[in-house]
Amino acid sequence: MKYIYPISELAHSIIGMIFVTWAYTRPASHLIMKRFGIRVASSKSYLIDGESHLEEVCEALMLLERFDSESLNLIKEYIEIIFLCPIGVEAGYYPIGNVCVLNLQTKSDENRLIKIAGFLVFFATFSKLNGRLKFLCGQNQENIKRGKEEQHRVIEKLNNALYSGK
Repeated sequence: MKYIYPISELAHSIIGMIFVTWAYTRPASHLIMKRFGIRVASSKSYLIDGESHLEEVCEALMLLERFDSESLNLIKEYIEIIFLCPIGVEAGYYPIGNVCVLNLQTKSDENRLIKIAGFLVFFATFSKLNGRLKFLCGQNQENIKRGKEEQHRVIEKLNNALYSGK
């Protein structure tokens, strides 16, 4: 799993503001905004087989709503924008604007919705642990580790709920 971490705090902040601006110039999913309070949009160039795949993000949030409401509440508190665009990695997080950027153009698999939910939980947990001055956080390895632990916990919980009948 690859993540974007800041090269420098200033550059990371500037990139985050670019994603915020870009996300607000694109039409957002009204369903997701109304139901979850999170703006989900995609870039013009971001289409997979002619589809933007906003509904996959909605389905991932609905999985969390059904099986792990605590994680969903964490996401709602710490992620304001989910922006789908073709970046060089699967996911990234920009604390300025609380933007989670996802690239769903990677190979699709049966656990894709769970993977999306896991990314969102990782970045929300990482943001929570870094506190309100998160743009000064840099690469706090302990918080990254704790974010990954929470991500794995949620992935395991969703896998058990969906595939074990629990």
